Amino acid sequence: MKFCLVKPSEFEENCKGIMQDLAVLTGGWVVTAESNSLLARLKLGSCKEVVISGNEMVILGGSGSQVDIEKRCEQLRSAIKASTSDYEIKLLEERLLNLSCGALIVKVTGGSTKNKRIVNALNAVKAAMEDGIIPGGGVALFHASKELDKLQTTNLGGKIGVQLLQQALKMPVCTIASAAGVDGSAVAEKLLEQDNPDVGYDPARGEYVDVIKLGIFDPLKLVIKELDDAIRLLVQTS
Repeated sequence: MKFCLVKPSEFEENCKGIMQDLAVLTGGWVVTAESNSLLARLKLGSCKEVVISGNEMVILGGSGSQVDIEKRCEQLRSAIKASTSDYEIKLLEERLLNLSCGALIVKVTGGSTKNKRIVNALNAVKAAMEDGIIPGGGVALFHASKELDKLQTTNLGGKIGVQLLQQALKMPVCTIASAAGVDGSAVAEKLLEQDNPDVGYDPARGEYVDVIKLGIFDPLKLVIKELDDAIRLLVQTS
């Protein structure tokens, strides 16, 4: 049997509560000075995957009872409503999102490339749960570029800025198509004719498809942040 001892960081916020979340998620038992050690041996939890590095632990696919997980989530929701501290509410909301995603992260501060991919994926899920999703693969950005045609500008500089932004918004779709050996400009022209903003080009199929139905999407919150960062950088360097 493979095993690894992991000591939660003493700097981890709300460590005891997180350990209780972990027990519920995995169907285990929190062992403390007050707990019954014999009972604890009979309540070992399990999960599909655990990724551990020197300073972080990611638990995925806990085998805990869905009923118990939902009860725990309801307790956290009640605690959020009762709390008057913005800081405490933020911590509770993060724990609630982790449980809702069926995963748990303890002291995530970097780690291996695999861990970073897992953490990035979990963060994307959290962002999607908070603000929703939009068509992925650059499709939403591409169709957003058409909306800029409605923007009225009164000076040459403004018109050039709009044109540059439109080109940048179209670039992801064109780049993905070109990487698949397809003419990106031809794909762009075809998409400009589409009225459905969920339609994009799938290079694997060589077809124009509804990307949302295929599960290709991006969290709205992250896309807005990336656009905001890009525009700020453009303004600073211009």
